[in-house]
Amino acid sequence: MRRFLLLYATQQGQAKAIAEEICEQAVVHGFSADLHCISESDKYDLKTETAPLVVVVSTTGTGDPPDTARKFVKEIQNQTLPVDFFAHLRYGLLGLGDSEYTYFCNGGKIIDKRLQELGARHFYDTGHADDCVGLELVVEPWIAGLWPALRKHFRS
Repeated sequence: MRRFLLLYATQQGQAKAIAEEICEQAVVHGFSADLHCISESDKYDLKTETAPLVVVVSTTGTGDPPDTARKFVKEIQNQTLPVDFFAHLRYGLLGLGDSEYTYFCNGGKIIDKRLQELGARHFYDTGHADDCVGLELVVEPWIAGLWPALRKHFRS
């Protein structure tokens, strides 16, 4: 079974619900998802992870990552990390936000930008879902596109 790591960072449960939906659909598409809250750092290790990474992250406050992601963000923001720290990682990220706020999807954007600064590369384009118009307008097509992107990743 082709495995991927699925992490979520949630404030009120929306990102978790979307990640659980991805996890359920994974089986139908021939994949196995290891699902964890991003705060459960004892259950995964991005430094040694070889499987593709899928991240679903919400935004809270004035563009902050959710509370469950604070420790993770603090760790990856460490300026002593080498620029190739995550060079082995391939990932896709879905950010959740509300365009009525100034810093739309900023929780996801902070993590996305820093992963790239540390050498991680996308295997699938980042999605930005807008609660103002309906998250599902981006979430559903993003999830639908995830499966071909994962299949292509595993072929390469």
